[in-house]
Amino acid sequence: LKKSGNTHTLSRSLPCYLRRYPESPFIHFLIIDVDRDKVSIKFVPLAVAASASENYPSGQETPVKFQISTKLHREFFLLKPARIIETLKIKPGMDILDIGSGGGFFTFRFAEALKGTGKVFATELDPELIALIKNKIEADRFKNVFPVLVQSEGVDPFYKQHIFDIIFFCETYRYLQRPEDYFRELRPSLKDTGRLYIIDTENTVDDFRETEFGDF
Repeated sequence: LKKSGNTHTLSRSLPCYLRRYPESPFIHFLIIDVDRDKVSIKFVPLAVAASASENYPSGQETPVKFQISTKLHREFFLLKPARIIETLKIKPGMDILDIGSGGGFFTFRFAEALKGTGKVFATELDPELIALIKNKIEADRFKNVFPVLVQSEGVDPFYKQHIFDIIFFCETYRYLQRPEDYFRELRPSLKDTGRLYIIDTENTVDDFRETEFGDF
């Protein structure tokens, strides 16, 4: 950029997780102006997002890896989770599979909607995220949440040992290498009356939205 001799403005919207204040992630714009050898950076906060602290025991500092986890990026705070839970029409006694659960953003909401009944299986590839869920289970005494570490390739054998009422993907679909084959193999794990939900915004929603400019 310096060699071009021109002035450039770069912008990218993303969430900010400050290690000093882990309870207050917020959406912002980071604007970088480059004018030959002069570089200026402007930081523009847009709106306060939902608290990330709900996903780890109180009094503990958020793990750095958890702060940058893709499961806590911008979309989660704009998805209106209460509306999603209502849409799923969860009934007591259901068995729910949360594939790629991250730190349990939706997992524990499912468990609460079940009112202590049924089972919520939270599967992840990352042992640290599984440990994070286990910590919250212990801290908040959830009896119907079961974290499961699964393999990164294909349909894990765990899925084939159960039949679920709801299978839920949020911001996970994009990571499937061969989705058609994956879902064909996963199909026996869903009840005949069961439902599959997929939420994925990465490739279907433009990065700059009206929501982000609301407080600009």
